[in-house]
Amino acid sequence: MPGPPADGDSTNRLSVQIDLRWGTKVFHAPATMDILAYVGLRPRPRAGDVVRVEFFADAKSLGSAKAIWHDEVRPTAPPGYAVPMHILAAQFYPAEWVWKKVPAGTYALTARATWTNGLTTVSTPVNVTVLP
Repeated sequence: MPGPPADGDSTNRLSVQIDLRWGTKVFHAPATMDILAYVGLRPRPRAGDVVRVEFFADAKSLGSAKAIWHDEVRPTAPPGYAVPMHILAAQFYPAEWVWKKVPAGTYALTARATWTNGLTTVSTPVNVTVLP
């Protein structure tokens, strides 16, 4: 995922990067692709902020989903019990789209993210191949 702007930069910046669950980019038809969109936003959003993400294969819209911000989640434990050491960092949950019954071919997958203030950005394409 692209890094955030330098500290002290309060300019509104939105980024989106897509990836495929399990990392594979070659499938067999009829394929099912689980596409994830990771969103970054500067300045830091608040809990519940939403970014709309639309998914594309070449120029064809596949559908849309939402990336929702959550604040840091720290585990708790009752007095006298050990506190688990895992912490979930503040971040957007990735937006997800499952593209089903994909026919054979080569596709350039992209995502367009739009924040509530109208700020928009498009991901770098990810090329995938579906074999017959």
